[in-house]
Amino acid sequence: MACFVRPDYEVLTHWVSSYLKLAVESAQSLGLQVFDLYGSQATAESFFNVLSQFNPYIVCSSTHGLENVVYGQDGTPLLTGCVNDQALSGKVYFALACRTASALGPSSISKGGLIYWGWLEDFIVIMDESYPPLQDPYAYSFLHPILDGLDVLFRSILAGVDVQTLARNVYEAVVKSFNDEIAYWRTAPTATASQMLTYLIHDRDTFVPITAAGIYTPPAMVTAQFPLQAFLAVGAATLPLALKGLMK
Repeated sequence: MACFVRPDYEVLTHWVSSYLKLAVESAQSLGLQVFDLYGSQATAESFFNVLSQFNPYIVCSSTHGLENVVYGQDGTPLLTGCVNDQALSGKVYFALACRTASALGPSSISKGGLIYWGWLEDFIVIMDESYPPLQDPYAYSFLHPILDGLDVLFRSILAGVDVQTLARNVYEAVVKSFNDEIAYWRTAPTATASQMLTYLIHDRDTFVPITAAGIYTPPAMVTAQFPLQAFLAVGAATLPLALKGLMK
């Protein structure tokens, strides 16, 4: 059983919720019972009603976040560390949101959460709003790895793998997919390629799975260091693309 939370109230949440809808359909096609809290239903009230009545094992949200909070529709708090994150006890949670793995993730695991996949820093997406969300070739490179990871999550759970294997399987699927996108943009003959590489590498390297055993550290991950704030300022000023981060 899976619960998806998909706020949709401005450009970025519209883009990411559109992609997460594909994960909803994938879970349904695999036979999972799904609760899809979309748009006006992506509220704390609806979320906790689903958790209390149906106790879904998988929880996934595509939303804005900060270190200790995940937001719902219209930027209202959904989950907050040290307040209500005990609701994730006994569950696996994939948080497509900025920064939440740095505080909310460890807090939820300390209260019985099984796995928390998320980002230690901002999750940044390059978008071209002249395209519909699912046809945007730039956003695709950032959001398709999420779909690949969630597909592995669903299939691994149905296969009955243990928690540590599940954490690793999903992590490796996301990283592999990011690596595929990075390899493509390394050779793409466009002025946008270097900017795409900057943020794809950043999003790959700040993604982590957290379990009771700690944060899973890959054996040989190469992290590229870039002056992100400088790139944000230059990119926003010089390219006809939108740079978005899933932060509040």
